[in-house]
Amino acid sequence: MNEKDKFIKKLDDLADTYNYNSVEKFNIFKVLHKPTDERRLHSRFISNLLAPSSNHGKGVFFLEKFLDLLKERNKNIDFDLSKKITVKPNELKKSEWKDIDIYIEIENQVIIIENKFFAKDSNKIDNEGNQIPQLFGYKTKIEEYFNKDKNLEIYLIYLTLDAKEPTLLNSFRKEKLNVILIDYIKFIQDWLNNCLIDLKKSYLSDTINQYKALLVEITNDYKLANDLKKLIEKNINTSFNFYLNTKERKNTVFETEFKHVKWHTVYEFWHELKLKIDTKFNVKSVCPTNALITKVTHRSYRKLIYITFSIKSRIYYVSNDQKGFSWGYNSEIEGKKWGYFKFEESRSIFLSNFKNIETFKLIDTVYRDKIISSIINELIINING
Repeated sequence: MNEKDKFIKKLDDLADTYNYNSVEKFNIFKVLHKPTDERRLHSRFISNLLAPSSNHGKGVFFLEKFLDLLKERNKNIDFDLSKKITVKPNELKKSEWKDIDIYIEIENQVIIIENKFFAKDSNKIDNEGNQIPQLFGYKTKIEEYFNKDKNLEIYLIYLTLDAKEPTLLNSFRKEKLNVILIDYIKFIQDWLNNCLIDLKKSYLSDTINQYKALLVEITNDYKLANDLKKLIEKNINTSFNFYLNTKERKNTVFETEFKHVKWHTVYEFWHELKLKIDTKFNVKSVCPTNALITKVTHRSYRKLIYITFSIKSRIYYVSNDQKGFSWGYNSEIEGKKWGYFKFEESRSIFLSNFKNIETFKLIDTVYRDKIISSIINELIINING
């Protein structure tokens, strides 16, 4: 068996592992919304179930099951569901309250749920240039709303696909704040399963099963894309040639899942570069938005995608377009300066085009680190020189 056949066999094994060909194609939630729409789909549906006033007619049933599972993560919390309960958003008011994805108030207890699929944290910058964690900002809003009531209890919940930690977690620890991490892969699905055990078959149970099926598909897609990425990384040249052969990759997991691999590769490139820039120059750089990364990887957007950071009076940037990598700065005092990077691959990598071997190779973490190091080394010379 040659290398190409071995690679195709491994793709087939991936499809079998994740039951790729047996996934139910129709799902009402996918019809109505983008499957990963945090606000309009997931936050609203979860919040609607949690709200006792919702037309599901089950009162505190869903909320109680949710809180029971939450207590397993933090034994010290306790809630009296006989008290007045407010959940936002709800059926009557579908918008977020104070920009909080899901807000639950039980008298003097407040639960703040920040819902993240792939979006990064929207941390704020204070007057002294320090980053304020997004969840901490919400906590401050609630404290002010309750006039800094000393009896107020606030619980910060961070909901992600795979229970990842929020950025700036040390800031929470410094303030002795506990952030409870929950995830769609296990926590939300366990919660829904616990609810379904006590629900009779009905429109409501069918709807929950549809939503649960969507979560299974999303999380399987996520895990499948990660496994595909690892497979490609170990077989860069074979997988690149396979990618170029449209007929061979048609109707395979490669055909449908590679868009996720592209997205995560570009996302990881910028965020790894950000970490190196922030550490090397002691700055707080700003990455491209997830929406822009989507345009570049899914829609072949060829205009500038860039990261920015400030040093003294200069606003620096590192950018990429169809001509490769460039850098520059804007300064009210000195004006503008820019130029292309000089390392060998700098003019050969176009993040919008994975049919280019140099771009495709960024999937390989070792190669990606080499490119990032080349960028950092030239930045040091240009900035310090």
